[in-house]
Amino acid sequence: MSSFSTKPHSPRFNSQAVELNEILQYIQNRCTQSLSCDGYHYGWNGQYECVLEDAAIKVNITKFIEKNREEQFVYYYVRPDYRKDDKVIDYIVNESSELIVEKDSFLLDRLNGRKVVYWEKCNFVEYQAVEKAYGDHHAERSGVHLINHIDEGMYILKKVGASELAQKAYILHPLIQGDSEIKEFFNNQLLNDENRNKWDIRVIMLATEYRNIANAYLSHCASSETFALSSLKEVNQMLM
Repeated sequence: MSSFSTKPHSPRFNSQAVELNEILQYIQNRCTQSLSCDGYHYGWNGQYECVLEDAAIKVNITKFIEKNREEQFVYYYVRPDYRKDDKVIDYIVNESSELIVEKDSFLLDRLNGRKVVYWEKCNFVEYQAVEKAYGDHHAERSGVHLINHIDEGMYILKKVGASELAQKAYILHPLIQGDSEIKEFFNNQLLNDENRNKWDIRVIMLATEYRNIANAYLSHCASSETFALSSLKEVNQMLM
């Protein structure tokens, strides 16, 4: 089975982006990443405003919370050359709406105790591992960042009530999907005394079963009528 992803293209989160299309992609990827969060995610309608003579891009972000609740925030992406500009910083800090910022934002030292919210992501160890391995890689079929598909899949799994084990196995599967990937994972993670204990054997088993079914389907170009399901309900949730 061939490799799951291509080599890296552009960074998923290019904090040094200057061109408008790269900045908007950065914002969209931040929203997409939040789809894997538990109980909420951030959304953006695609509209933006250039402010401070194009020093910054301002967008409205909606936090969608369980039980149809919403909260509104404002996000500013400041172009790198203006991040030490007092005029720009003062403008943002004095924004009347609640701000959403990165956890390592250059604004943190200038907020003067002002409450802000942070861009969030899934905190599973499986997510951290996949993000480290594939964060800037693009999926072969779609051409978009591979990890975006993981976030979108996690959103669906949560919607259908998939178990946490199924969610973790789904996140893990790119690390064992191809022949080279599963060999590397086994050698570097499971045979490594330092890394072995951080993995849940139940998650690995579910991810391996998912791998077997998905690879068999792709190898034989099977029709949906002949798609083999698993005897494990968690794996069938992952196959949705």
